[in-house]
Amino acid sequence: MAAREPRDNRPEIIMRRSMIIGYHEAGKSINEISHLMGLSKPTVRMWIRRFEEGHVETRPRSGRPRKITPQQDAMLVNAARRAPQSTAVSLTSELQLPCHPSMSRRHLHEAGVHCYVPAVKEVLNDVMKESRLRFAQHYSNFGMDFWNTKIFTDEKCFTSVEGTRRHCWRVTNTRYDPQNIHKKVEVGGSVFHFMAGCGQRDQES
Repeated sequence: MAAREPRDNRPEIIMRRSMIIGYHEAGKSINEISHLMGLSKPTVRMWIRRFEEGHVETRPRSGRPRKITPQQDAMLVNAARRAPQSTAVSLTSELQLPCHPSMSRRHLHEAGVHCYVPAVKEVLNDVMKESRLRFAQHYSNFGMDFWNTKIFTDEKCFTSVEGTRRHCWRVTNTRYDPQNIHKKVEVGGSVFHFMAGCGQRDQES
């Protein structure tokens, strides 16, 4: 089968790859470029290697054309970033893409957007954040003589409400971005409290 024309040599794609090279020549590391561009490290590394080989164009490839257009591809990536905890099935259905959800997953992966288990955090307002910061700053220089007399508590909640599997579409190094965090919601159930202290236990000679 004859090789078909590359689909990713559009000006905006070449411009994005040129930005990768620009950051690289400015001395940025692969990790830094990955974070700045919202791309995976393997993708950044590949285009730097291609540049060193003498080009940043997509190589011709054999096989059948893709079922979705570049515009639909961009819509899929944007939708996953707007609603990162959506499923590939729901994204494919809502955008009415003419492909199977597994192909949508593959397109997201190629764009550097992968499915991860999201971080779970309690929802904090500005007052709570400020209070925690003041607490940490106030006690930052207290020594072990102080903490040896203190007891810490925590809790674990158990509920009969069936939990759902959580996932999140995101690029690397964005785990704790607000839109990628699964907000902790209190539900009815049993609560167990745990206590702990720090310090050394006195032993008899």
